[in-house]
Amino acid sequence: MATEAPAPTVAPANTDTPAPAATEPTGSYVDELQHVPDPNLVGITWEWVQREDAAGNVTISVSMPENYTVLFNEDGTFNARIDCNNANGRYATEQPGSIFMELGPMTMMACPEGSQANDMMMMFGPAQNYSISDDGNTLTFNWVAGGPVDVYRRAGSGEAQIEPDLVVAAGLHPAMISLDTQGLPYSWQAVLVPETPYDASQPPGPTGLPAHTEILFGVTDPAQRQPTDPIMYIIPVNAYLAQWEAAANPTVGLAMDDIYTRTNLLTAPGLMDSYAALPVEETVGALDVAVQLDRTGAPITSATISGYRFVGRWQQSPNPVTNQGLRYVYQGFTNDGRFLVSFFYPVTSPTLPATAADVPQAEMDQLNSDPTAYMAQMNEELNALTPADWVPDLATLDALVGSLQIEEMPRAGVEGRIWQPVAQEVDGEDVPFTQDTSDYTVGYLGVDETTGIMRFHADCNVGNMGYELRAGGMIGGYLAMPGPMTLAFCGEQSFDQEFIGVLQAAQNYRVRPGGDQMVLAMPAGGPTYVFQNIGIETVPPVPAPMPPVEIETPEPQAPYGVVIAPAGVNVRSGPGSAYPILGTANFGVEGAIIGRSADGLWWVTPVQGAPNGQGWVSADFVQAFNTESVPVIQAPPLPTPVPPPTPVPTATPAPAPEPVMQFWASATVINQGECATLSWNVQNIQAVWVYPVGQPYSQFPVTGQGSQQVCPQQTTTYEMRVLLRDGSVQTQPITIQVNIPGNPLANTGWVLTSLYGSAPLPNAVPNLFFADNGTVSAFGGCNNYSGPYSVSVELINIGPLFGGLMACAPEISAQESLYLNAVQSAVTFEMTPDTLILRDGFGQETARFTRVG
Repeated sequence: MATEAPAPTVAPANTDTPAPAATEPTGSYVDELQHVPDPNLVGITWEWVQREDAAGNVTISVSMPENYTVLFNEDGTFNARIDCNNANGRYATEQPGSIFMELGPMTMMACPEGSQANDMMMMFGPAQNYSISDDGNTLTFNWVAGGPVDVYRRAGSGEAQIEPDLVVAAGLHPAMISLDTQGLPYSWQAVLVPETPYDASQPPGPTGLPAHTEILFGVTDPAQRQPTDPIMYIIPVNAYLAQWEAAANPTVGLAMDDIYTRTNLLTAPGLMDSYAALPVEETVGALDVAVQLDRTGAPITSATISGYRFVGRWQQSPNPVTNQGLRYVYQGFTNDGRFLVSFFYPVTSPTLPATAADVPQAEMDQLNSDPTAYMAQMNEELNALTPADWVPDLATLDALVGSLQIEEMPRAGVEGRIWQPVAQEVDGEDVPFTQDTSDYTVGYLGVDETTGIMRFHADCNVGNMGYELRAGGMIGGYLAMPGPMTLAFCGEQSFDQEFIGVLQAAQNYRVRPGGDQMVLAMPAGGPTYVFQNIGIETVPPVPAPMPPVEIETPEPQAPYGVVIAPAGVNVRSGPGSAYPILGTANFGVEGAIIGRSADGLWWVTPVQGAPNGQGWVSADFVQAFNTESVPVIQAPPLPTPVPPPTPVPTATPAPAPEPVMQFWASATVINQGECATLSWNVQNIQAVWVYPVGQPYSQFPVTGQGSQQVCPQQTTTYEMRVLLRDGSVQTQPITIQVNIPGNPLANTGWVLTSLYGSAPLPNAVPNLFFADNGTVSAFGGCNNYSGPYSVSVELINIGPLFGGLMACAPEISAQESLYLNAVQSAVTFEMTPDTLILRDGFGQETARFTRVG
């Protein structure tokens, strides 16, 4: 069992900490050589990429080249990073192209299991010759006597400078992708490829691809790839369809439908019916071999669970079946349905001749006399083989496809989105609903690998249900579990109960290609309903708790106050919600009072580190004592808004320009119903996203300069995420504070006195606290919950509430469930200075509270 290694040290080329000092060796062969520095070799950090045998086959693919580096110094020494260890050594280049290296002292940390350190160290000594590519980015070492070849790249040369506009068009950034080649003899590189316009002018037929991602194997540039090299495409579905539809060519649309149908129901067509496969650039000719059709068995962590593979061959005319041209082919979709995933890898079978020249004459005669019968026989024989009868093993290639991961990719296509019912599928056609369905939505949120929560709005009712995921991917299934919901009567024309029944009964879902629509299928041949994606579903952001402030302890008989709000109280720099929050004072905290506001609504308390040493606390949440002679203290001036920075004009291009990152808002404090404009200016970077914190950033790519209007209904933090050219990530947040005007519940706390007309359990009394930022905190008697709320005149909407899952006594658990249903079913409220009453849609009282703060 490998010993866990400490965190890897930084490569010598990039650190001021030198590797262990090398002791001058005696009797070294290096001393006998005349060292002439090669300016194309020295002063550059070279990263080890792969090792090839004498025939050019890759025998070692380095998974993390940045951990295996060498830096040649002009004085004949070199520094090396060998995974988790650093080393020094000596070398000599008598003339460009000839080299002798001698490894010196090195650190001796135990590197993690799977390290390629020992493989790298084998090079020092045997390598005698080297060459550098014309562009200066590739260094090749040739071992002695026709031995292996080691390939290095200039650090940073493998990181193409990607324009943000290309990231937006392709829908992904290569840095979001990871893959495990399962030990196959290839390194891999994800690259973005610009659009290839539709072109029908060249034989053998039309071509065209939108901007997309290609995963290359063994090469780093699409121009270097040979037609027989492996490749994986990740193509945005909607852009692909739009490109071909604009040319009035249905080929891609029909092929996409065929792939989707087979992904849903894995059926093998007759030989003459063939399979569809995309892109068309890889499938020139007729598919005359199509065998070994199966699922890949991708794990729940895969980005492409839904799809299938087969072994196929495309030919322009009848030819004998040999190992030439046979490929493993995968056709499928990412879990969210937004991308087509297509993978091609050459395979062979020991049962087949290597080339047409090796085919027996009798077999050639059979092909020439009856091509159809011959191909049917060959397909039958090849289909009878096991996956292990192929080279590579088809199971290994299945695992490679299943290892594809993309940041922010959901495990199930329905998750992370809000869906609205729009039609019923009847005999393969979508029949739109005649009713208005804008008040009927459902959103799915994954909790862990097997469970999740669906939150729904059914006309005048709201609620949520848990679900257990049975199968993930673009096409999968789940089992719904009962959960809390309101039970208001929505009118004779409402179909809220039917909608809720659909959500409870549905067991299978299918996201359609492109990810904009999905269908829910009822069990036992029941109806199938079509839903439209109308937004992103995320957990409502809960503001991070502010740190408690240090309040001076009161002297005996001096004025002081005690915090009575169950959730604590904010301590601000002035008397009003427009002043910044310094921190919080928890329930029960005592503090000295040294002054009051002119209107008597705020107390002043001494706070260490605060401006003027003063903190201001709302009198509604403090019980004050001995305050008869407390003086009035003048309110400090409101903070001056910081004007947005002036955008910097685009600089004249220069070598290695510094990144420019600016992010600002037109206003950081607004009233509910108002909007603010976010603006940004970023330059010399790879990609940028602007998004609300808590939502998947990959859904919000933007270009380098721009702005957008945001109208949050509650205090929200937005973030700009920037991927720099060196691969690092920087973020800049902006918080838009939303004041809720006319909200009498803001900053009030309440204790339950009556639940559906009955008194609460004396040892588990629930409570509520309404913050001024649109969030509510609730104690159910056992667990704590939080979520959004909104009020308008006498109307109120609370929830959905989320919280802990601590096991409770049965009677407390029953009360808690009833309490959550009561507050989340509230439609109206009545409030006096001391009492709060919540009522449901029928006007019936669900809960009554007494004010405590």
